[in-house]
Amino acid sequence: PERYQLHLSAAIEKELAKTNSTIESMDAAAKITLATKFEEPAKESLAAEYLACLFLLLADNERYEPLKTQMNNTYLMGEQEYPRDVLAAKRLMTDFVPAIELVQPAQERNPPTDVAFVEKEWTPKRDCYCCGKK
Repeated sequence: PERYQLHLSAAIEKELAKTNSTIESMDAAAKITLATKFEEPAKESLAAEYLACLFLLLADNERYEPLKTQMNNTYLMGEQEYPRDVLAAKRLMTDFVPAIELVQPAQERNPPTDVAFVEKEWTPKRDCYCCGKK
């Protein structure tokens, strides 16, 4: 509901800016008419924003993790950097150039901790696994 109200008020403000009028100068019937006129466009823009966020969320973490981290950090700092539709999200993902030290394959970020030992003179046992004979 909160995001919907933001989209609806943005659409109404854009329309009022075109006509050089204010919401206070309108009567109740005109306000209702204006709200119903922009109800569907507000829902459509909200759906597009949701799909863009979902598109980014489901993107490959190995490749786009620096982008996601940067966008989350800027959002926490009070800036709105998220794209408004899927096309803008795709362009952002295509054009994003991360810092070099952040782009590493997963193996380099998480090196294996297993240890393997090799015997120099290894002779296989020739016992039969079924009957135990040599």
